[in-house]
Amino acid sequence: MATTRETCGASARTEPANNARPVSPGQRPAGRGWLDRLPPLALASLYALLSIALAALPHLLNPGDYVGADNDDVMRLIEVRDLLAGQSWFDMVQPRLGLDGGTLMHWSRFIDLPIALLIRGFSLFLAPLQAEAAALAVWPLCLILPVFWGLALGGRNLGTRDTVSIACLLGLFFIVGTARFDPGAIDHHNVQIALVSLLTAMLLDPRRRAASHAIAGLCVALAMAVGAETAPLMAAACGCVALAWVWHGRDMARAAASFGLTLAAALSAAFFLTIPPSHYGMVTCDNLSIGFVSLGAAGGAMLPGAALTLSGRSRAVRASALGVAALVVLILARAIAPQCLADPLANLDPLLRRLWLDYVSEAQSLPALWHNAPELVPGAYAVGVIAVVACLVALVQRRRVEAHLTLLALLLIQLTVAAIQVRGGIFACFIALFPLSDALTRLRQTAQARPRTPAFRASALRTVAFLGLFAASVPFVWSLFAISLTRNPGAITTSMRGADKAIRKSCIAPAALAPLQAEPVGRVSASVDLGTAILRYTDQRVLSAPYHRNQAGMLAQLRIGMAKPEDALALIRQAQVTLVLLCPGEGSDELLAREAPDGLSAALLAGRIPDYLTPVETVTESPIRLYRVKPA
Repeated sequence: MATTRETCGASARTEPANNARPVSPGQRPAGRGWLDRLPPLALASLYALLSIALAALPHLLNPGDYVGADNDDVMRLIEVRDLLAGQSWFDMVQPRLGLDGGTLMHWSRFIDLPIALLIRGFSLFLAPLQAEAAALAVWPLCLILPVFWGLALGGRNLGTRDTVSIACLLGLFFIVGTARFDPGAIDHHNVQIALVSLLTAMLLDPRRRAASHAIAGLCVALAMAVGAETAPLMAAACGCVALAWVWHGRDMARAAASFGLTLAAALSAAFFLTIPPSHYGMVTCDNLSIGFVSLGAAGGAMLPGAALTLSGRSRAVRASALGVAALVVLILARAIAPQCLADPLANLDPLLRRLWLDYVSEAQSLPALWHNAPELVPGAYAVGVIAVVACLVALVQRRRVEAHLTLLALLLIQLTVAAIQVRGGIFACFIALFPLSDALTRLRQTAQARPRTPAFRASALRTVAFLGLFAASVPFVWSLFAISLTRNPGAITTSMRGADKAIRKSCIAPAALAPLQAEPVGRVSASVDLGTAILRYTDQRVLSAPYHRNQAGMLAQLRIGMAKPEDALALIRQAQVTLVLLCPGEGSDELLAREAPDGLSAALLAGRIPDYLTPVETVTESPIRLYRVKPA
């Protein structure tokens, strides 16, 4: 990487620090009030409070379910409830999901713990459900604060005071435009965004301080402990630090050593704090395991070793040392976790891929998403692509070259991930706020030039360009634009099955599932999108819920629905199913009926009930159809 001084070409005249316009002696800077005198973190805290109010207000005015609409939010609550009920800290098995033995989940207790503590705290003076609702509302709102701290610090490291304000304003629109931080959103994606915010800010530190890079190493370790989705992005961050050391040598030695040591120590600590001893040797690619820990600890230990011994040598020597370290890490990866170098879902059964994964919008590739739901593409990719252009423009202009190279690397890695699975687009959109805030700062400075007559028209055009780029930097604007171009502008597509969302919502309501709770505890065969609601509102076990580690349960449910009614009974007995549930119009059972017109799901939707099923008479007002399996 290369650095440049903030000078104007080869001229001896230097610009004022941070690109500020010169002020005459005794002249007071225009537009500088008390807000402008606030430290960046204080200003960020004000923006965070405003964002918290805007995120919470709709839920206060129109209170509904206190759990987020995503299946992951519901499953996280179930996991926290089990922990509070006495499940071991190290036991990540969901015993009521899947076949006998349950399903070993791939999530982290690091997210369960603060939510559980909040519930315990609120339960001191609230009823159990009220305490649960309060905790689920507070947790995602609290995460807004570190998001803005990262934006403010990154804006300060990247540009001027104006950059801090613009970054925070973009962050406000980002928070309001996404549901990731709404009350009830308790899956781990909001935690990952907060960690990415702080990580990016620390990597942009122009002074290359050891403390900043220690925080960056901690963020990488925590992000890997929380979820493996960000592994490519974290690897790119490690690469940026290593390459910066190769270029700067002694000036980067303490920072690189702090980053590597913190990463190795924190990653190892997270492993021993969350993984049971019986699983120390188990290599998994979807969560923290010995595979990721060994690679992270090895790379993290080799970087400070090289930084402390070779920083005074030539760049060629340092580059060679980095190449050797990368080769060692690659050899370890091939020896310890070769399966993690391929598609983590490569072992997914083809039937599950065809009838489940291919219909999950956030798991779509860019070509598949463009074919199935093109209205989702602009909101997921446009802001990231524009930020790449902003980085390239800054590099051509030789402005903060090293910082923009770092941002460009992070953006390109995450956009590549998003092209494989669209869920990665949220991180690209967020990282984009940093270079876009810098680009907007430059446009604002030129647009505010004194409107002399010859330059007035150019200044007006720059003002229009500023407003246009600002609007284009908000993912929600692109989503609204895409909706306006579709034939059904009422909502963005969230499922590829063509399901009626209102019907699905009615099927997972507590009143709709109440007849299940009245039945003896057994195992329910229901569509994959209904499983988490059944676990939440009843004591029943379920065959299926949308989690790839429950392949056996999902396959059993699909095969039961697609088998001919006379053949389905054997599969029902084998899976020990006691109840069969359908929700006509929800989409999943209709899909199975189309795949197997002579199957059990098609027969039940048509009202043809086989002899071994008995309709549950208590289901009257509920939209679901519930059947008991007669004893053998």
